Amino acid sequence: MCMDTMTLGEKDRGLFQQSKMLPLVHVNAVFGCRGDLQFLWFLFPTCCLMRVTDFDELLNAWPECLAQATLGYFQQSGRTGFDVIGSEQNVALLGWSNSRERPVCLTAVRTPGRNSFDVAEAIVPFVAPDPGHAVPCVPTLLAMESLAREQVSKVRHDFPGAPIGGRLLLAEVTRKGTSIRELATLG
Repeated sequence: MCMDTMTLGEKDRGLFQQSKMLPLVHVNAVFGCRGDLQFLWFLFPTCCLMRVTDFDELLNAWPECLAQATLGYFQQSGRTGFDVIGSEQNVALLGWSNSRERPVCLTAVRTPGRNSFDVAEAIVPFVAPDPGHAVPCVPTLLAMESLAREQVSKVRHDFPGAPIGGRLLLAEVTRKGTSIRELATLG
């Protein structure tokens, strides 16, 4: 899983770098968010407090995790007046499945106007924003970096000042653990 680190601050704070991807080391997994990052800060403790002992159990609990985090997120946003129902939210969960003996990735998308997520297993790479062309199932690190640079360039061209770029972080999940490292600097 790859994520950039650039985000947009509230109330004209401008662009700055922030984590959009967090590890769940107790279940050998990582998840990343695209959209309002406040949601990430509701989802992380929800996942940590679920009584699961491995990633396979988290897979089964994932819809409940999303529902609980969404409820807290909506309640908090109601107090701040931020229109969260009108914004899109994407979440990807990647971890090692002992039962399948391989990494598994779930994607969750909440479209504007909805208060629940559509969850699906990622059979082909989940790429957001959509690059407009097919992406190889197992891209090389160089191909991932190239795709990220292409996305940054396109989004910045189409939406000047958009929160995209910064550092490109790569999370790798294996049977033995999860590692996160910088793959590139996107500017």
